[in-house]
Amino acid sequence: MRTKGPSGTASMVTLIRALAHGGLTHVRDFQDPTAFVLLTARGRMLCRYLLWRARKPGFRQSLLAGKSGLGTDLVPLRTRVLDDAWHAAQAKGTRQLVLLGAGLDGRAYRLEDIGESNVFEVDHPATQGLKRQRAAKLASLANNHLFVPVDFERDSLSNALEAAGQRMDLPTFWIWEGVTPYLTRRAQEVTLAAMAERSSAGSRVAMTYTQPPAPGDKAKSMRQTMKLVRFLGEPFLGLLTRAEAEELLRNAGFRILEDTGVEDWRQRYADSSSRASVVYQQRIAVAEKADLVSGRLPKKESPRLVRARALPQPVTSSAAAAAAAGRPRRGRGAPGPPWPPAPCTPRAPSGGRRAGSRPGPWPSAPWSAWPPSPPAGR
Repeated sequence: MRTKGPSGTASMVTLIRALAHGGLTHVRDFQDPTAFVLLTARGRMLCRYLLWRARKPGFRQSLLAGKSGLGTDLVPLRTRVLDDAWHAAQAKGTRQLVLLGAGLDGRAYRLEDIGESNVFEVDHPATQGLKRQRAAKLASLANNHLFVPVDFERDSLSNALEAAGQRMDLPTFWIWEGVTPYLTRRAQEVTLAAMAERSSAGSRVAMTYTQPPAPGDKAKSMRQTMKLVRFLGEPFLGLLTRAEAEELLRNAGFRILEDTGVEDWRQRYADSSSRASVVYQQRIAVAEKADLVSGRLPKKESPRLVRARALPQPVTSSAAAAAAAGRPRRGRGAPGPPWPPAPCTPRAPSGGRRAGSRPGPWPSAPWSAWPPSPPAGR
């Protein structure tokens, strides 16, 4: 990850979102009006030029197919998946949204269901300073919108979020988009550990990760992309297989709810002509913080049970009932009969033992007297 100056990949991703908002995508109903605003003046000129050139079918198909190593469908597909994951968490009552490695993300300015939520944007100070300058013309829709500068390789994410006011006792939704490939494995583990520390049971994380290149045509496109990001000063450091991503989340205390790839996203949101999977194999894992006691996902309680818990409960203990009846307390903490009880003294038999009499605790008792009567006083 770049440590000097703003992120170059953040500007590139924002350009792709702006092109997709202008119609250069196969993704249905994609909209991000903030992307064009967050571009530089030169970026806006390039966006207009590419949209003008895209009127020619050949050039348009070249951009959509990603023949240069970067198609314009991957980013809007990824955005749709993460947006829907947030909508699902918000519907369950989550009111804290943390954007890790936010870059030039515009969710705080375009999502319509964050009016009651607090949004925390976490990113490198250089990129975040550029973001705040460009977003000056945009109005945040969040209840509270805070910027949290953090260098993931050096700073403490937990301390930074605590200072910003993020509450660890309330459910939080974490969006970790397009960051893990640029972090070392150690930085990934430390960041997830901080997320788990700041998450209550039921909190969710949506994490994008990139798989290593596989043999075939896709490997060639992947190598082209790796060269491009290396040229931008942000080489890939932490590619993950699907099993490694699951292990990373599980070790941090999260259980995966779903792990989907580009082909799954295409079926949900794009036309059949989309070829986003040609670029490189990127996936999104959505996981939920497990209960610390049972290790299981918390069950959703019914509204009736929640209301019943809020009502004053009547006193029904045995001690209160005994006190009301004027009887001494018998139970835990009160003296009871001595234990073990004294041995019973058997009654004297009325005659000798008869043949076939049954042995028992009173061996001398005749069969006719079985079972013997309890000792006196019981």
